[in-house]
Amino acid sequence: MSETTQGSSPASALSSAESKKSGVDLAPFFIAPSIMLWRLELAIYSGFLCAASVALFPFFLSAYYWPIVWLVFCGFIAFELRKAWRATHAARIELSIQKNVWRLKTADRECVVEPFDEILLWPAVIILPLGEIDSRKKHRIVILQDSVKKDDWRRLRVWLKTAFKNHTN
Repeated sequence: MSETTQGSSPASALSSAESKKSGVDLAPFFIAPSIMLWRLELAIYSGFLCAASVALFPFFLSAYYWPIVWLVFCGFIAFELRKAWRATHAARIELSIQKNVWRLKTADRECVVEPFDEILLWPAVIILPLGEIDSRKKHRIVILQDSVKKDDWRRLRVWLKTAFKNHTN
């Protein structure tokens, strides 16, 4: 069973009354890339490679181009795994909410964001759709349990279920 929390739309600007209203703050916490997600990608790509090897093995000696197709496919798998590995070792993201202002800090910059769609709360995953207020650029932050500390995971879930839900009503 999933729970969703409705955020504000990007077109709606915060009124002065809302911006002055003090809500329940959420202390900053860091979101790291998930090792569990990388392992899942590794298993899926390994399955693709095994399936392609089994499917193409009988044709290797019959035509010269099948080994070339298999090598190109192996190169594609290696490229995707390298991309996934680099994403796993990317810089952490810091998210904080103070006085109803959401701040997202990456290695490059810090920006003020607001939720633009429903926030997805499942037991093992949280998806935060955040939009930058200045540039309207959208970010969908997927947070798995191994992406944050256990205390931060619990604190974020409780805050999204109680304080954020009460703020939007």
